[in-house]
Amino acid sequence: MDEIHEASKRLKTEHETFNAEYQQFMDRLDKEEAKIEKRYGLLEEKQKSLAEARGNPNASADDLIEINAGGKIIAAKRSTLTHLKGTRLEALFSGCWDKKLLRDGDGRVFLDVNSEAFQSIVDYLNEIAISSPDNPPQHPTADCENQYIIDQLLELFTMEQLNGIDSNIVKTYAHIALLHDWLGEDGSDGDFDLLYRSTRDGQSALDFHSRCDNKGCTLTIVETIDGLIVGGYSNTPWNTEDQPSAFGWRGADKAFLFELDEDALSGNGISSPRKMKLRDPDSHAATFHNPNFGPSFGCGFDLKVVGSRLLLFPGSYEMEPLGEIRQRQTRTIKEVEVFQVNADPALIYRKTARREEHTQGATRMKIQEATSFTGGINDALNVKLRKIKEAEQKLTDLENLLDGEEKFIDLFASGETKDIVRLNVSGTTMSTKRSTLMVFEESVLARQFDDSKWTEQGHATHRVKEWTPGDVCLWAQSIEDVSDDVANIFEENQITGNELLVLEKDGLMMIGIKRAGTLCLLVNEIKKLQKASQNAITLIEHSPYCFGKILDYLRLKKLHSNLVDEPCLPVIRESESCRFEKVVKYFFPGESAELILGRGMPITIKMALNALEDLNNSDNLSLKDGRPLHTIMLVAAVRSHELRQTAFYLDVEDGTGFVSVRVRLDEENGCIAKNQVCKDHAYIRIIGHVKQSDGRMQILATNVRPVRSGNELTNHFREVAICYEKHIKKVGSRGDRSGLRGGSPLNDAMLYFIKTLGCEFFRISLDDDVFNVTIILSSWLNHKFSSFH
Repeated sequence: MDEIHEASKRLKTEHETFNAEYQQFMDRLDKEEAKIEKRYGLLEEKQKSLAEARGNPNASADDLIEINAGGKIIAAKRSTLTHLKGTRLEALFSGCWDKKLLRDGDGRVFLDVNSEAFQSIVDYLNEIAISSPDNPPQHPTADCENQYIIDQLLELFTMEQLNGIDSNIVKTYAHIALLHDWLGEDGSDGDFDLLYRSTRDGQSALDFHSRCDNKGCTLTIVETIDGLIVGGYSNTPWNTEDQPSAFGWRGADKAFLFELDEDALSGNGISSPRKMKLRDPDSHAATFHNPNFGPSFGCGFDLKVVGSRLLLFPGSYEMEPLGEIRQRQTRTIKEVEVFQVNADPALIYRKTARREEHTQGATRMKIQEATSFTGGINDALNVKLRKIKEAEQKLTDLENLLDGEEKFIDLFASGETKDIVRLNVSGTTMSTKRSTLMVFEESVLARQFDDSKWTEQGHATHRVKEWTPGDVCLWAQSIEDVSDDVANIFEENQITGNELLVLEKDGLMMIGIKRAGTLCLLVNEIKKLQKASQNAITLIEHSPYCFGKILDYLRLKKLHSNLVDEPCLPVIRESESCRFEKVVKYFFPGESAELILGRGMPITIKMALNALEDLNNSDNLSLKDGRPLHTIMLVAAVRSHELRQTAFYLDVEDGTGFVSVRVRLDEENGCIAKNQVCKDHAYIRIIGHVKQSDGRMQILATNVRPVRSGNELTNHFREVAICYEKHIKKVGSRGDRSGLRGGSPLNDAMLYFIKTLGCEFFRISLDDDVFNVTIILSSWLNHKFSSFH
């Protein structure tokens, strides 16, 4: 009996321990649930408060909104402008911020953007209404000279995904945006290059592997004949040659599956688009590589393509997020597409920076999944845990969205009417913000439009609408033959400048002015004010084409570091290049002109690789000697190249190191890439920006061309040395004099030699592909220029 009592006692203890652990787990879940409910309440209060203070309570989808886009009037319905949900453009015109938006003198919303680029975006939104999934609208485009402006506006409005994906399955912005968001969560986002399409390339496993093996990170999308859209991402390349195990399973720590069906996306189904992560990121069975199968995920074959069949057997990946996909099932495939995901450092950086900014100070729940209870209880507890985590993520996204919207409106779309500047550029009307014209503080434009000098130019009348009753009184007193008593009537009635401009004879009589002659005199003077106010425009006697290019660059430059990436340099047609250079140098004397003209700071690859991150702004890099890296120029030799669907990638060397260069393709540089730049051992000049992604430096090129002569190479190194010495003289001993050192064989002695002797000694001829500088340099310096040959 003692043994039985002892066993009963132990059973009771274990039961009590079980109940205590269960209750503890439940208490933690309840506590997190209460926190989320409280945060939802605070969020709703903040939304309500902002709506009352800054929103339009009567906003309607049918509202006609007039927009002054850089001087051009564009009109569209609110429903059109807010069609793409979750974008900054939707937030801008949602009605939640109407009271805070900058407006021109006629009450129109003012946007300081290129008018034609914004018109292209509105045209796209209008076309959506008459398009079908099988015939989607044409993405916003322009000629190759102006496409970069549209691209950066799409970035500004968080519409980068409109650059599209060549897919027969994924056709809507919402689908594309969702895929990019999911990839961006792990820093895997980038461009999509189509590798395989089953209806085009065949359904066999051989067809798939012949096109997709050893192609890096891939995204697989499968559509079934009954409308289900599922797929998976793998950061491990498909490979059937080298099997890591007897069964062909491989790990992929960033792999995930997803469900993206039309019914779920539209909200008509009982499930919703979901991302399904690996249960164990360290699993060695994330993907399955076998020459007899198509793309396959999971040890239980969570998703496997076999010819025309799709097998869904849940196992390695989270099940709950897959909505109705719970049981083992087989479906018939309509289409399979596999895309290579090419990491875009600029895109990854922007999304990571936004995410880090929003999550600073945020705390994540640290509850691990239940494993110590019975199977059924574990499953039930874990379902609730995942639901709580999903709710927390949705709440965090909503909080981030609101904070991001507020920052965007403050930085881009708010301000006072008096800050809008109208320009007459040799007969062409343009409008912008005064702060845009003052981006470069030492420029002629900044001095011309400085607040303290604005009234000196005879433009005080543009502020009539801002006059106080006292200002109106002073105006009346300044009119000849108008008595002080009449002037005081304006002040007694508290007439403001805006009210003065709409006063007519009857209105003047209503405030107490009766004498006929005075009435006629005042009406005449008010008409003069009205005309002067409407015609408050500054004459710019320069080429509208050239000044417009400058204005576009200033607009994008002003937004840089807060809302968009470093702006691209202006693309100028050949016939206007000389005039453009003169106009730029007139308005921007000194280094600013060189920046705008694309004459980036000459550096070596070694200097770029050793760049330091600005502690105050992680978007900025600087050289070790302190010079900021904005636009840079390199001259180097191509060691390898890869041409992809949206960009071409070059590995280049200049004797000081190797670096990867990414150049986006368009109509213009696409031809250059294929015919002149994408040749191994060709020498090229690169202008662009240095970016850091995952601890690796990359050059994002804005312009690439072959060098014209051997003299250009040696002249580049000469300029590197000269610019460095100019900087040292400017900062004195404060600069880091190691800026050019350590790049054997491109060391100080060689740079000194180039700088001293100049380029006359380096005049060598080029053949069609490549010139050899090794012999020339080594003959004088006994230094090999890496392995150029």
